[in-house]
Formats: sequence, structure tokens, C-alpha cells
Amino acid sequence: MSKIIRMKPLVKEGTVEISGFAIDKKNRNWGMPPEDVYETAPILPELRHAFTNEEIRRDIFENKTRGEWTSTFLRNTSEVIERPEKVRFDKKKDLWVIEGGQVYRVDLPPNGWALNYDQRGFPTATGSKEEAERIFGEDASYFAVNRLDGLRPVWRDYGWYMDIGGPFCVVATWDPSCSSRDIGSRSVYDLNGKPINERTEDGIQGMSTGELMSYIQTWSPGKQ
Repeated sequence: MSKIIRMKPLVKEGTVEISGFAIDKKNRNWGMPPEDVYETAPILPELRHAFTNEEIRRDIFENKTRGEWTSTFLRNTSEVIERPEKVRFDKKKDLWVIEGGQVYRVDLPPNGWALNYDQRGFPTATGSKEEAERIFGEDASYFAVNRLDGLRPVWRDYGWYMDIGGPFCVVATWDPSCSSRDIGSRSVYDLNGKPINERTEDGIQGMSTGELMSYIQTWSPGKQ
């Protein structure tokens, strides 16, 4: 049985928001800090997309005290950096430095229960648990960010907020050297199973727009 799940591209109104990828069925790499796994971990929107897969959901709901790192970082709570080329600690400046990656501006809501999510996987509005449950049901999840300046790795943590953070609780409160035996990570691959740090762009480089849309339309979920 395959140990990875292949996720088809996420397409909205004819636009590919998330390219196709493959991801580990099981969360693993327990106890490793984000500085050691960011090169192979999924970015937050990939993990959010994978959360729609029943096998991924089952793994998450069966491990309610555990979380997983992503390759998404927050810098000074105003910038999102996805899949950076390098994350390192500058001893002279006494701060964490990030190099490369895709950078986006972000306007984060207050800490609280997520009521909506943007394209990058972050909540755009927060409120009470009751409000979140009316929208998401059992998927209602908390959102917690350290508002001090600095570089924060982003992770999903069911066990956050007194162990009731919810299955897709998005957290960014620690620095890249922090670790926990209850936080692991999945690896992501291209659609051929090649590791993320070796794959070509999207895993389907060279396809024209027409070929890509045909590929999406003829996608077979059974190819696991």
C-alpha cells in the first residue's frame, strides 16, 4: 500500500491556486525542529488542501494531542514566507534570518477561533468557538500567533489551547529551533513521488495551460 497521497490541483474559477503534489499519509519526524524539516515539509496551503483528504483527516483526528510543522514562516507578523531556501541563526545579530522563498504581505486577525481562511491557509477573521462550530462543525479550530517581532515557523496543532485547539489549529509562537515530541512533519513530493527539494516546478514542468487543465479534468483519485 502506498505511503503517500496524491492531491490533485486546487482550481477555482479556472485558476490553479495550488498545484498538484503528493504528501505522506502519516505525520512523522517527531521531535525535530522546523529548522531541520522545512526543506521537505508542505507549505500551509498545501497542508490545508491535504486536510480535505479522508486518510489525512483520519490521521489528524486519531492524533488529537499532536501537530506538524510546515514550510511556511511568519516574519514580524506582517509577512508570510513560503518554502525558503535557507533558515539560519545569525549569531552576530542575535536573530533568525530567512533567505529566498515566496513572500506575501498578510494582515492577521486577533488570536481566536478561525471563521474563514485565505488562499495561503491563514484565518482572515476570528471569533468565538460557538461561531466557528456553526461554520466548520467538527473542523472548528483556534488560531494563535506571537505578536512580537521575529521569525516564527507555522504549524498545525490539534493539541494547542488546552488540548482543544481543533484539527487545523494554526500556530506561530515559537522560533525555528524549538521542538516538541508531539510535533512532527510530513514530507511532500511531486506527483511522481520525487522529494520536494529535488522536484521540478509543480512536478509537471513543461505542460502548457491547456495540457494542465486537461490533466486536472482527467485526474483519477484512484492513482494512489
